[in-house]
Amino acid sequence: MQMHTDDEVYQVDNVFLGPPRFTFWWRARYQAYAVGGALTVVMLLVLLLLGLLAFWPIAFGLLAVVAVTRKVGTHITYDHGIKDMLTTALNEARAPRQKKHRALTARLSTSSLRRRTYL
Repeated sequence: MQMHTDDEVYQVDNVFLGPPRFTFWWRARYQAYAVGGALTVVMLLVLLLLGLLAFWPIAFGLLAVVAVTRKVGTHITYDHGIKDMLTTALNEARAPRQKKHRALTARLSTSSLRRRTYL
């Protein structure tokens, strides 16, 4: 079941409320289900590789998936979709960076210290 709104054309979010007469308790966009599903698969693969397939790691992993999905969902809009977000992240990761200059180290010798006496 989809919720039909009377908002402007570019402000409409397609929201999946669940099957007719059995709606979910929350509102989530279709993109949120896709992002959450992908993050869940990645989280389960990481837990499998680490050998942490028990109840509590999976439960806390699912809570982390929900939190990350909500954070990512705030950045996904009609103008900037998931593909744009992934493309931007890849471009930022591959961008050339300036080489860092080495910090100059200060050397302090005992002859350069002055001893002050206060009365």
